[in-house]
Amino acid sequence: MDERARTVLSERFMALGREKRETFLARLREQGLSVAELPIPRAPELESAPLTHAQERLWFLWRLAPDSAAYNIAGALRLRGELQEQALWAALEQVVARHDALRTQLFEEDGQARQRVTGVRLLPLPLIDLSQERAPLDAAEDKARELMREPFDLLCAPLLRANLLRLSAQDHVLVLCVHHIAADGWSLDLIMRDVASLYAGQRAGRPVALPAPPVRYLEYARFCRAVLTETEVARAIAPLREGLGDVDNVLELPREGQRPENPGEAAGVVSLSLPPRLVQRLHGFARERGCTLFTVLLSAYGLLLSRYSGQRQLRVGVPVANRSRSQLQEVVGLFVNTLVVPVNVTGSDNFVEHVAGVERELRQRQAAQELPFERLVDALAPARSLDKNPVFQALFNHQLRDQGSFALPGLSAELMPWGTAAAQVDLALDTEQEGESVLRVRFTYARALLSHALVERMAQH
Repeated sequence: MDERARTVLSERFMALGREKRETFLARLREQGLSVAELPIPRAPELESAPLTHAQERLWFLWRLAPDSAAYNIAGALRLRGELQEQALWAALEQVVARHDALRTQLFEEDGQARQRVTGVRLLPLPLIDLSQERAPLDAAEDKARELMREPFDLLCAPLLRANLLRLSAQDHVLVLCVHHIAADGWSLDLIMRDVASLYAGQRAGRPVALPAPPVRYLEYARFCRAVLTETEVARAIAPLREGLGDVDNVLELPREGQRPENPGEAAGVVSLSLPPRLVQRLHGFARERGCTLFTVLLSAYGLLLSRYSGQRQLRVGVPVANRSRSQLQEVVGLFVNTLVVPVNVTGSDNFVEHVAGVERELRQRQAAQELPFERLVDALAPARSLDKNPVFQALFNHQLRDQGSFALPGLSAELMPWGTAAAQVDLALDTEQEGESVLRVRFTYARALLSHALVERMAQH
């Protein structure tokens, strides 16, 4: 079936009522086709849409704590050289105009949260002059962290903020902050790439006209809600239950005293970089086993958690980009999903077998990556409480980083490690890979649950 035929099929599906959609999808399966093969149909006149399941969860959390910055995504880019401030602001304004999600406003209608795109523009780029400070770079770090901690009002657009900190005439820091309900890590990379391209055009006096993304986030949200029928959700969940064990069993890492009723968001961070030779050996091990470095690191993390907790059956949350559809590669928005990967540690000391077992579980769950984590949690029905994240209490996220993607003409650009930390789970491990010899590691932990000395030992191990 060619692309045009699939588009017609998708448009026909969206025109059906809820009950007929179930029948349509059943017939689609009978013909050997899946929902993943249906393109997201365009709807130019669409003015609002329901929230996706991931957005709905963030909306609920924001309503509980509107002053929280736990779901701010932020970055600080140091720019050294002859910066044209007006060109930078014009580039940022074009980015906000290009990506609807950044101009999204949330509202309630008949008791249900919805989203619409506004015509709001980015305010002129605020310039904060720190050049007279005794230590401008230190002052910039303090100010950047302060800006990153400012909460968003989801009832007002835009959901992106930009500030420029001046250290000297030839040294600036651009601070960008966006709420997670409108973007994810992939989106931040898209924003920075577009800023670089548009800034280059503005600086050269030849403004660049970037094409509109293939679909709008509103269209994606509407489509997601339509295809996630109860039957489709049940079919996706059935194989994922296997291996998860008792979802009410909590990861028990060493700590003093009882688990507090509400650990809060206060977080501690332990960071390190692995020796280049060790990183190269890890890459070699992954190639020999026909798997990815990500799988090897996840396996090692699971083993580490098992050794410290004494538990053999674990669950680790793993974020995935969830952009397998080519239409979504250029769209800013919240697409990332979380997989729940069981890591079962046997009595064997064979790490190769352990990696193979983790890889099998990971592949099965990646095949169902479009199933929202929130729907899986609803189906598993774990006991809910404020003292722990449901289903898993440990998170692992692995990213590839290409510093060249942040290059701006006439400027040297350096991504500063000034992000703010918030504890969303007991322990999160983030690894960042650059090439074959650089691997940065960061453990973020709930300070109410774990001690800094404990996490430092875990990081070294």
